[in-house]
Amino acid sequence: MSQAPLTTNALLARVRVVLCRPRTPGNVGAAARALRCAGISKWTLVDPRCDPLDPDATRMAVHAEGMLQLAQIAPTLEDALKNATVSFGTTARNRFERPPLPPQAACDQIIEAAHGLLLKDARPSTVVARAAPRVRRKGGNIDGGEIALVFGDERAGLTTEEVEICDRVTSIPSAPEQPSWNLAQAIAIYAFSLRTSALATETRLAAESGQQAPIGGRAHGKQNPPHKETRMAADSSQMAHLDGHLSKVLTLVRRDRLRRRLLISLDRARLTNRESVLWTALFEQLRRAIDPDSPRSSTHGLHPKALDE
Repeated sequence: MSQAPLTTNALLARVRVVLCRPRTPGNVGAAARALRCAGISKWTLVDPRCDPLDPDATRMAVHAEGMLQLAQIAPTLEDALKNATVSFGTTARNRFERPPLPPQAACDQIIEAAHGLLLKDARPSTVVARAAPRVRRKGGNIDGGEIALVFGDERAGLTTEEVEICDRVTSIPSAPEQPSWNLAQAIAIYAFSLRTSALATETRLAAESGQQAPIGGRAHGKQNPPHKETRMAADSSQMAHLDGHLSKVLTLVRRDRLRRRLLISLDRARLTNRESVLWTALFEQLRRAIDPDSPRSSTHGLHPKALDE
């Protein structure tokens, strides 16, 4: 079975940093330097309000001038995320329905997802699988994708619409009297956290590989529960199927705008295979109760009476 090498560089090669409407050349240059120091080479500027090759940007880049040439330009965030299987949006605002992850926790999930993408012949990681409905709606492919970390502009950050596009949200803890971090500073914090997580992942994988040989390739007992849990987690096709049934029900009752929040709630529950199929069957029964003349849809083999168990 052929696999890409699970090195720190390989993990970080699956990460893309996206800056929406950067206004200050100095911040763009400082961001390029921070990303270069962390070993992250993919980044995109969405509708930039300054020239990334401005002399101020070059001056702040310091040995990372080449990163300024590598920056891709996109007109919208949707365009920038066209190859992203999962996206994490940074925000300084508290959102009751979407509690933000602290930087290290978010970066751990980003690297976990990158690891899942690298295992081409294995099942995608839980984080990647749970973002699959959005990827499939975009016509994207989990294999060969990227994990995106999105930043807003220096004045107002990401718009509400841009935050809604992102699959996860993350925020840097700060003092109430100064809640907003400078853009380049924030990027440096996340860049450091991403490299820290990637290094730890490479070290852990190497250690696990070395531990298996003395016992004939058999994993230690303490390692079995995580692998079992991963096998039980709802996979990408099941989550996409569930999302499709949910969308049909909400369309019938003219509540399409609730779909995002309901998906977030289901995502937090970390559904198992069976739970995802049960929810899918429930949404199918609701759809047929609302519209009895509509054709029956597949519920991945679950008989409707299973809801009564």
